[in-house]
Formats: sequence, C-alpha cells, structure tokens
Amino acid sequence: MNRVCVPPSVLQAEAEYGIRAVYFDIDNTLVPNNNSGIPTERFCAAAQRAGEYVTLAVATARPLEKASRIMDAIGARGISILSDGAQLYDAKTESMVRETVIGTDETQTLLGVLRAEDIAHTVQDNGRDYTWVEGSPLYATPKNIWFPILGYESAAAYNPLKPFVIATNAVPKDRLPDVREIVADHGAETTVARVVHENVDGTLEVFITNLLTNKKAALIEALQMQNLNPAQVMAVGDGPNDELMLKIAGVGVALENAVPKTLQAADLIAPAYHYNGAAVALERLVLAGR
Repeated sequence: MNRVCVPPSVLQAEAEYGIRAVYFDIDNTLVPNNNSGIPTERFCAAAQRAGEYVTLAVATARPLEKASRIMDAIGARGISILSDGAQLYDAKTESMVRETVIGTDETQTLLGVLRAEDIAHTVQDNGRDYTWVEGSPLYATPKNIWFPILGYESAAAYNPLKPFVIATNAVPKDRLPDVREIVADHGAETTVARVVHENVDGTLEVFITNLLTNKKAALIEALQMQNLNPAQVMAVGDGPNDELMLKIAGVGVALENAVPKTLQAADLIAPAYHYNGAAVALERLVLAGR
C-alpha cells in the first residue's frame, strides 16, 4: 500500500533508503504543463539544499531547448532524460551522451499518414519543433508547409535530420486507436505510440518515438553511466509515461494529481504539484533532520 509522504515522521531518503540521485518529471510535477512555467521558490530552495546530498536530474518528454531553463533553476547536475527517453544529456559536460531517433523513412511515412488522417502533430527534430500548417491565416502563403514554430527562419520544407518525437498533442480519446493503428501499420517494427499526458479538456498527448526509447530504459542507462543502480534513486512524476520509471526506482513518488496507474505504481504519494508536492518530497525525504 502506498504511504503518503506528508507526515513529518517520514525519514530522509538517504538514511532510510540509500538514495543518491533524484529524478523529476517536469510538466505537472515541477511546473504547469506549459512552456512558460518555472518551479516555485520553495522547490528551488529545497533543490539547492538537496543538491548538497544527492544528484538531481530531470526525466521529461521535453527536448533540451524546453527543459534547460528548468534544469538550471533546480541545479540539475546528473544525466537527465529528455524527449521521453530519446536523449540523455550530461549537465556536467553540457553534452548529449546518447540520442535515439526515428528513422527518416519512417518519419516521412508517418507524417504523411497523419496529415492524410487530419491528426494534428508536431515533430521535435534536433532542437526545433515543426508543425504542419494547412491554410493557416498566420502562414497563408504558401499553404501546406512545415514551419519551425520556435522562431527560427521562415517557413521551409521539412526534411528530417534528427526526429526524436512525433507529438500529437490534442488527440480526442476516440481517435487514440487511429493513432495506434497508424503506427502499427506504418512503423510497428521501429516505433511506438505512448500516451504521455491527459489534457484538462480530456484530449491526450500521444508521443510517437523510437521503439527502444522510454523513461524506464533511459533511467537504467543513465544510472549505469553514473555507476548507480535503480535502488539508489528516487523518481517523482505524475504522467502515464512515468509509471514504469517509478516502479523500478528505489523510491517512486507520485503526486496526488497523477494518473491512476502511476499512483498505483508509486511507493509514496506527495501532494499535487500546485501544493508544492515535489518540494514536500525533497523536504521530507532528503532534507528532514539536516
């Protein structure tokens, strides 16, 4: 049965569990699910203190360009998991230590089918986001273009370079089988579709990635690079893509706003992110008594 890590009687992680590293999901764990949020002052203060005793890192579906500000704010110094496991980034050397892409042919095929099926999507490719714009008033000329949406050069044809994720960010639940069928028919040998988040309007964020990438596998690989094992890790998250990561961690902490299967996978439950649950986890499990 899950224990709630709110009572002050819970001991710090290092003493009770032998924790040497802590991995945090970002969206709806450290910040709201948008690109402008930053962790609270309370969490940043706790993270700064906790960094004296354990290594901090993130495990997120975001690419580096959207995660780096959060990583800097919390003092992440370990090997972080990015793009839902497609990238491993070493903060100490400021370098990617592993990248796993979707094949070029598979990417082009999947994008063509998604367009034909009118399923909105974005590609995370080597630090840029490309989205399909069809007759948008913002980009009316020419029509049907790939446009880098992070403020890069003007619209141009999209040619895959390093496609890590094809993100379908607002899939109605009744269309989830369609997305999975597209992947099964056109990329089953090399790609997989995973639900990473349920939006407040009930739509789903579904990521298509290389079949070998997920947070669990990436965590195991990142820990091996740091001479750690999963029993020495606390993982904190809320989404469906955090479930397996929490299961293999020595201490898996789900926030109260987590999806049901991630709550079930957790050893401990912290308050929801808007009640500083991640900060509570650090304060009660790492900093208590220090």
